[in-house]
Amino acid sequence: MIRVVKDPQQDPSWQDVFTEATRQRGELIKEFRKRGDTTVEDQLYKKYMSFLLKIFNQKCAYCETVIGSNQPGDVEHFRPKGRVADDNFKPIKVKVSKWGEIDHPGYYWLAYDWDNLFPACIDCNRYRKHGAGKGEGAGKADRFPVDGFRAAEPDQEKREVALLINPSKDEPDDHLQFLDTGEVFARTEMGKRTLHMLGLNRREVLVKSRKLAFSNARVLLQQYCTAVLSGSEEQEELRERINAIWEGRESYTAMQKLGFEIIRQRVASKGIAIELPLKKT
Repeated sequence: MIRVVKDPQQDPSWQDVFTEATRQRGELIKEFRKRGDTTVEDQLYKKYMSFLLKIFNQKCAYCETVIGSNQPGDVEHFRPKGRVADDNFKPIKVKVSKWGEIDHPGYYWLAYDWDNLFPACIDCNRYRKHGAGKGEGAGKADRFPVDGFRAAEPDQEKREVALLINPSKDEPDDHLQFLDTGEVFARTEMGKRTLHMLGLNRREVLVKSRKLAFSNARVLLQQYCTAVLSGSEEQEELRERINAIWEGRESYTAMQKLGFEIIRQRVASKGIAIELPLKKT
């Protein structure tokens, strides 16, 4: 996981969706106040998907797996839109000014909110069983852990302390440490809850893919160093590939950067400094 700043877009098509989403937010609030429930139009927030995928380089915002034809993706709501459950998927009770104590209705007022939406693979977004015995499940679903106060009405979310890493607002490196084994270590409680909920260490294929990405990055930077020393024409192609990884345009950027750092430290001990991104020699 890496931080990807998700600014508003200048594309006229994005602006059209944003304008309609803003209008519909007001309608959802009115609807809930009138009958204590809402109907979210999936097609509206899904119109953001192409823009989200472009910003996140076609990757899941959480695990960095490429979303494509063989790995379908979802428009993921950071704060769930329809209901909110605890870690055991039991409904969370909240008090709402007009309706009293009810099951949390979800952060319906954020259902179309650009800042609340991310591209996610189905393994991060949906609860699924993993492992040879299919015994352990992972996936965010409609869970959203907080520390203390829980928002139940519009704008109250500003007072919440989320315990799930927000890939656009939080710095993942503050909460997660990636290891050369492909596993991830939690530095903080937020990191711990994120790892557990998304199953980032329980999804065997994901762990193996991260480990392979780490190894490939090491080899790639080693090849570049060799190409520079030998004057090989291959160095330009390698430079472009390394910079693409550094800029987050390939899978598992966090792991590949770790692989780069191992080589940088190794050559630094010999008095050679490698600055990334690489400049033309």
